[in-house]
Amino acid sequence: IYVVSPQNTIYNNKKIPVNLTANMEVDEIAYTDYLEKKPKEKELCDGCNEYGNSKKKTLNLKDGQHNITFSASNNGNSTFKRKNFFIDSREPKIKKTLPKKNGYRNGSFIIEYEEPNQKQINLHYGDQINAKTDCPFNSLEKRQICNFNVNLAPFDRQNINYWFKIEDIAGNKDESKPIEVHI
Repeated sequence: IYVVSPQNTIYNNKKIPVNLTANMEVDEIAYTDYLEKKPKEKELCDGCNEYGNSKKKTLNLKDGQHNITFSASNNGNSTFKRKNFFIDSREPKIKKTLPKKNGYRNGSFIIEYEEPNQKQINLHYGDQINAKTDCPFNSLEKRQICNFNVNLAPFDRQNINYWFKIEDIAGNKDESKPIEVHI
């Protein structure tokens, strides 16, 4: 059995394309996701030599890690192919940023967001960008908070705009609106 898709990667969609080919007609092609709460084999087709090749086929799976084994059976003999991948279909959501409009700032900026798999958060301020990949994650909290402390001396006594961009491991993004603050 040859598995074209899915691949061992990160997907940003719950509908995962499936494309499998066997070198001869088999009695059955099936799969088992061993990371489900109760893993069980699910038939994809019987009396076939491919699944998803001549006609687009997808599996509708939940967000999270998947460990799927595809099997092709013929006359009691089976062959297996395993694929591990991660699904993160939810886009990050920026819930709140500080300081508020027309607030005074001395170098501290805060972003509150919802995203368990954040890859990077960028703070844009004036003509500068500060990137963070190490914001702490608290699995007990739905909303996460990340603090940025930057040197605003070049902007002393000026008004500047700031905004945040967040990206998750699947490439999903969110961006806050620019907010003017006094330095």
